[in-house]
Amino acid sequence: VGSWVAGALVAMADGMVLRLSPASALLASGGLSALFVASLHLWRLAGYKDVDRNDPGTMKRRFCSTLSTCVFAGVLLCCLAEPAPSGEGGRRARSYGELLGLQLDGAFESSKACLTLTMALFLGPLVQHLLEYSQGRARLVT
Repeated sequence: VGSWVAGALVAMADGMVLRLSPASALLASGGLSALFVASLHLWRLAGYKDVDRNDPGTMKRRFCSTLSTCVFAGVLLCCLAEPAPSGEGGRRARSYGELLGLQLDGAFESSKACLTLTMALFLGPLVQHLLEYSQGRARLVT
């Protein structure tokens, strides 16, 4: 069993590991974030106009930017992953899917954490809108 990584067949028996320093990991995640934002703004440089964020063309371009950044992140992960030494299997060795965050172990807890975070992020605007409604400056539902 093997997988192609950066042009070479890598054995998958022991799994893969990422050996990055904390500074390298932060730099990589910051670089991917910057790449995503830049990919959104490159459309303007190419001459496309963002008239309305709900315009079908704008949504398609944003989808293409998101997809290309996600594919780049996956390729970067595959290039940075190394085969785990045979004596270092066990907990540290992961499959590519697990390195990408795709796993069934702890899926319920992960989903619950994502839902809780999303609710916390939307709580501020909801409270602000309810305060404006209570002061008569906004309608409850528009």
